[in-house]
Amino acid sequence: MDKDKTVILGAGPCGIGAAWYLYKKGYSNWAIYERNPYVGGLSASFRDEKDFTWDIGGHVLFSHHKEFGEFLDEALDKKYLLHKRDSWIRIFDSWIPYPFQNNIHYLPKEKFELCLRGLSKRSRKDLKAKNFKQWLTANFGRSIARYFMIPLNKKMWSYPLEKMSTERIAERISPINLEEIKKNASNRDKISNNWGPNSNFIYPVYGGVGEVFRRAAARFKDKLKLGYQACKIDLDSKKIFFKNGAEKKYDILINTSSIRNLVNMSYPKNRQLIKLAERLKYNGIIIIGIGLRRKREDRRSWMYFPEQKYPFFRVTNLSNYSAHNVPNGDVQRCSSLLIEIIFPKRGTVNKKSLIRETINGLIDTGLLLESDRELIESIFCFEAEYAYPIPTLDRDRTLDKIDGFLKRYNVFSRGRFGSFRYERGNMDDCFMQGYAVAKQIVDQ
Repeated sequence: MDKDKTVILGAGPCGIGAAWYLYKKGYSNWAIYERNPYVGGLSASFRDEKDFTWDIGGHVLFSHHKEFGEFLDEALDKKYLLHKRDSWIRIFDSWIPYPFQNNIHYLPKEKFELCLRGLSKRSRKDLKAKNFKQWLTANFGRSIARYFMIPLNKKMWSYPLEKMSTERIAERISPINLEEIKKNASNRDKISNNWGPNSNFIYPVYGGVGEVFRRAAARFKDKLKLGYQACKIDLDSKKIFFKNGAEKKYDILINTSSIRNLVNMSYPKNRQLIKLAERLKYNGIIIIGIGLRRKREDRRSWMYFPEQKYPFFRVTNLSNYSAHNVPNGDVQRCSSLLIEIIFPKRGTVNKKSLIRETINGLIDTGLLLESDRELIESIFCFEAEYAYPIPTLDRDRTLDKIDGFLKRYNVFSRGRFGSFRYERGNMDDCFMQGYAVAKQIVDQ
């Protein structure tokens, strides 16, 4: 049995980030193992039988990391499109620009006045929130929290908000500028939408977001093993056992799969660690793609849906990102919508019923016409067990104990679910986590 100094489990953004650094540095003693027959993880893309391309979620590419930007340029050979975010919210049977809190002047007058009054009544005392639900009300006032923040986050997390931490998650939400909001009230057409790192983003010309990782992995295909799902890891002998019967020894292990699964398949069994890992909560996601045999006149990037009458929390105009996401790149004759629906990790999902509810919801919002039922060319449906790692109140304490244990065995768990930190779960953050740990290995 041969032995690699470094083994990477998982070829998603984090695993590719680690592999990319090792490859670029000419480091030869390593390999990367992926359980699926494709690379990209939750950032993979698929082309269906009707020639529509689908991402696993409304992914866009942006970053403040210089190394990730250079990686994108090289992997895609600069074959990408530049976009300015045009995002909206469907609420009260109308459309409000995103971020909601900066554009409440688009609301009906009565709702606007309630939201403004709630913002004005906030106090510093209220800002000392003990959980995420309290934090939303304290920072945005009762009405904004009630109309938008709480219902959207309930949908997105499918987990009690009062059991979630406020630390770091707040960085993903646009702050309030009360004076600007008041000023906007006198100009109905004013849109405040420049907040956030994804206000400008790029997208591959061909192949969806997954094209980035397919092109990168092609550089080191001799190091990449697809269809290898780890089922047991002997921490003492530093040996990985795979479901296909293969075995592999290592000196250093970079895990980018779920840290929960890593703990459960590690031997000798550590019951205390397994109980700790069970505290780490997460949700799943259903992706539904609707490929339409007609052009849709809609310049928007993506839209949020906080109201419970719609099963989805976000819809993306995927054919707006690249014409080549539809057959023959013909956006004059075809268009596509990508829909995201979160579900708790427990329970089953009736996909046929969900697709039916989704189409009805799209028609109700005006994103589809009733006559479009006959023009649906393709329906894509993808279920992922892991969508978002949930920042529960005790998450950080739990992770510190697990990470401390793994580090003693030269195991580094990184990435969206490898580190289990939502606030570091963007594509670029995951790539950089893998990149950084690989750099640490090479430099030591």
